[in-house]
Amino acid sequence: MAVHEFGSGDRTAAIVHGISGSGLLWQDFAERLSRRHGMRVLAVDLRGHGSSPRSEHYRLRDFTDDLVETLPTDLDLAIGHSLGGRALADAAERLQPHRAIYLDPALDVDA
Repeated sequence: MAVHEFGSGDRTAAIVHGISGSGLLWQDFAERLSRRHGMRVLAVDLRGHGSSPRSEHYRLRDFTDDLVETLPTDLDLAIGHSLGGRALADAAERLQPHRAIYLDPALDVDA
């Protein structure tokens, strides 16, 4: 899974885009978040989006597993929108972020 990194700092935030988006859609926000709070910000491209490769499967559990395999545990902040919000919420138990924000998370994308 492609990851775009913005800024630097001792703390790390992750941003997960919604369906038909990409991590670069969050670039302005990520750069501001990094400057204002001294954080390294990771913005992912979910499978089949942005710079990430296409896949045979696009199930919620696939997106969730990708996040767990790609993002560091113990994030200081995790933000997910729509599909990314739902996948991030499902991954939260394994990622253990200190804070999480879910913006309009999808309900049931496997139906």
